[in-house]
Amino acid sequence: MAKMRSMLAGMVVAFTILACGRAEPLEYSKADQVSIIVSATLTAFPTKSIAQSVSPEPFTAETDLPNIDTPSRLAYTDDGNVWLIEGDDPAVQLTFDGGADRVVLSSDKSKIVFIRKPAEENHSELRSINVDGSADRLLLSVDELNGLYPMEAGMAGIEISLLAFVYGTHDLLFNTFILFEGPGLIKNDDLLRIDSDSGKLTTILSIGEGGDFAISPNGIQVAVVQPDRIGLINSGGNNHHPDLLAYPPVATYSEFRYYAQPVWAADSNALGVAIPSADPLAEDVSGSLWLIPLNGDRAINVGSIDGDFYFTQVFSAPGLSPALDRVVFLRNRLEDRQELHIANLDGSDDNLYLEDVIINWQGWSPLGSRFTFSLSEPLNVILGEEGEEPQALPMGMNLQWVSETEYYYLSGSRGDWEIRKGEVGGRSIPIVSPRGDFISFDVIP
Repeated sequence: MAKMRSMLAGMVVAFTILACGRAEPLEYSKADQVSIIVSATLTAFPTKSIAQSVSPEPFTAETDLPNIDTPSRLAYTDDGNVWLIEGDDPAVQLTFDGGADRVVLSSDKSKIVFIRKPAEENHSELRSINVDGSADRLLLSVDELNGLYPMEAGMAGIEISLLAFVYGTHDLLFNTFILFEGPGLIKNDDLLRIDSDSGKLTTILSIGEGGDFAISPNGIQVAVVQPDRIGLINSGGNNHHPDLLAYPPVATYSEFRYYAQPVWAADSNALGVAIPSADPLAEDVSGSLWLIPLNGDRAINVGSIDGDFYFTQVFSAPGLSPALDRVVFLRNRLEDRQELHIANLDGSDDNLYLEDVIINWQGWSPLGSRFTFSLSEPLNVILGEEGEEPQALPMGMNLQWVSETEYYYLSGSRGDWEIRKGEVGGRSIPIVSPRGDFISFDVIP
C-alpha cells in the first residue's frame, strides 16, 4: 500500500509538470432498454433530448457561423507569442507582446482565444485575435478575473481552468480556480460564457453550482461535473438538471479533487461515463459504467468491472470510448506490472491488450477505433488498435487527433520542441519548431 501511495504521489508530480465504493445503481423500470444498452447499442436513449425540447439559444445553432471551406489551421505559442500555420503556408506571427500561455481555435478556424501572462507572475488575462492578425482584443484583464469573486486572506488571484469554444460559435465556456499565495488550488465549481467578439461575459452557473464540463460536439448541451455528481445544462444556460448521476467522491491522497470524465458520442445523442472506486488504492478496485439520458432522467448503470479505472482517467483522457461501446482499464499483477484491458461496458469481451511495468493511458481517437498510451514514462507515446501490434511514436505528448488516421503532437523537450504531424501506419513529420519552456497548440482540420 505504501508503494502504491508513493507511485500515486510521483504520478501527480510528473503529470503536473507535463500539463502545468462505486455509484449506487438506480432502479430503472424499462428493463428492455437496459438490456439493449448493455449489448452496446444506444437505442435505449429517450428519443426526445433536451436539445429538442427547449427553445433554441441565440448562439447554439450549428449554423451561427458561415460554413467556409478553409485549409487546416494550426495555432501555437512560440517564445510567448501566438503563431498560425494555414495549410502548407509558412508560419505567421500574430502577437508580439509575449506571455501567451494557452491557445484555442474556434470551430470555423477564424478566431483564436489565448491566455496571456502579461508579466513574470502567475496572474493571467484572456485575449482573442482573428487569424489574420486583426481585432486583437482584451476579453478579461487580470483585475477583471481577480474581481470575479471576493478575495480572501491567502488568495493570490482567480485563474481560468478549463476553456473551450462552443461549436459553431465564437462563444467560449470556462470555469475558474483560486490561486493561493502558497501551494495548492481550489476549483470554484462555476461555469461562465464569454463572447470572444464582443467580450460579453455571462455567468451560466455560479460558484458551487458548476464545475468541470464537457460540451457536446454539436455545441447544444453541456455535461457539468462536480466531485460527487454529474448533470446537464443547455449551453445557453437553461434546462439545468444538476443531479443525473451521484457518485461517491474519489480519494486522491492529495489536495486536488477527482472530477469524473463523461464522454459524448460523436453525434451528440448519447453521454456515458466510467466511475472509479471511491478508494483507488483499495485491494478490490472496480469501475461502474453509466449512460446518461439527455431528457433529464437519471443515469442508467449498465455494468461494473473489476479493475483500476482511476489511474487511466485522473491525469489524462476518459477511459470510455467515443462510441460508448468499449472501455479501457488497468489491472495490477505481481512485480508491479500492469495490464491494459479493453472490454464492453458490461465486462464482456475483455481483451488483454498489453502488459508492462507502467502504463499511462492517453486517450481514444475521435471515433474510438484507435488509442494512445505511454510505457514507463509519459513521453514514450504508443499508438494502439485492438487486434494490431502497438506502434511507437517519437518521444512526445499532448497528442491531438484531427481524424481517425491523422494526428498532431508535441515532441522533444523544454527549449527543443517540434510540433509533428503523424499518420496511422506511416511516419510523423515535423511541422514547426517553436521556442519556449512549454508549448501550447490547437489544430482544426
